[in-house]
Amino acid sequence: MKRIITVSLFVALVLSSCGSGYDTSVVYPDPVATTPLGKALLENTGRIACIYKDSTYTIHKGVDVTEFFYLGKDGKTVKTWWMVVDMKEPTLYLQNITPQDKVVGGVTSEPLTTMMLTKEAAGFKIVGGINTDFGSDVTRSPQGAFWVDGICQKNGFNTNDERPRCIFTLGKDKKATIDYVAEYDAIVAGGNIEELFCGSPVLVKDGAKVAIEPNDLDEASHPRTAIGLDSDGTTVTMMVVDGRRYTWSNGMYLDVLADFMLAAGCHSAMNLDGGGSSTIAVRDPAKGADFHVLNWPNDGGGAERPLWNGLAIVVTD
Repeated sequence: MKRIITVSLFVALVLSSCGSGYDTSVVYPDPVATTPLGKALLENTGRIACIYKDSTYTIHKGVDVTEFFYLGKDGKTVKTWWMVVDMKEPTLYLQNITPQDKVVGGVTSEPLTTMMLTKEAAGFKIVGGINTDFGSDVTRSPQGAFWVDGICQKNGFNTNDERPRCIFTLGKDKKATIDYVAEYDAIVAGGNIEELFCGSPVLVKDGAKVAIEPNDLDEASHPRTAIGLDSDGTTVTMMVVDGRRYTWSNGMYLDVLADFMLAAGCHSAMNLDGGGSSTIAVRDPAKGADFHVLNWPNDGGGAERPLWNGLAIVVTD
């Protein structure tokens, strides 16, 4: 009986000490961003509770990489990687890359880093790249139209009503645009295509978020790859976010991805292939001569997924 009374008194004391105003929430220190990109994401998304990492380094003149890891206000960890490319730098341009450096269709898919090494063997110098359009194992090609060096390699779009296609075009003047698929014929007629690939859907257009229609890509928070442009199309922002690993990184819904691309200063932006395809790789002079993958691809414990296409940052110096 004495033990029962003692325990009861202890429980009563604990409960009374909690009181009705007891706060069970975790209190984090105010997040502090250190890089210009990190500060923009913190100030303009309204989604960040705590910042784990915010660092920027240069892999070539005109190409900066930012690693930004944070705890969201939803209590989930998210890890993102960004490459910002200044196309006004005369030694830089962008190049679509394909498996075995061959015309799309009829070849075997390859990891991003393999495609970049193959392109280098053909005489190009590459400092980084990302995955781009969704691929089709049936046609062995990207799902959308695809141009390389001003030559059309695929002139059609795989149909999927839930995935409205959109287009990234790099012109011969080194300025890029992001457009809806309905504008494709006009883009071709303009005769200014140097590189062109597709994705789905548009996230940001004319400096504003685009309403995301319900689709099969957005049924969960996934790893993502996105690309965006400033208002004059000369600053290209590439971004990858990891996901599907609760303790590592939890990915993003498309609406959140749009918030982050807009916060990063993108006047237009589009979603690319995600999930296990999301890959961002660089050659960092500070870390040796090889390409290394910055993120942790979702497949096979971090192994790169074979892809049908990618985008490489090429230098001419």
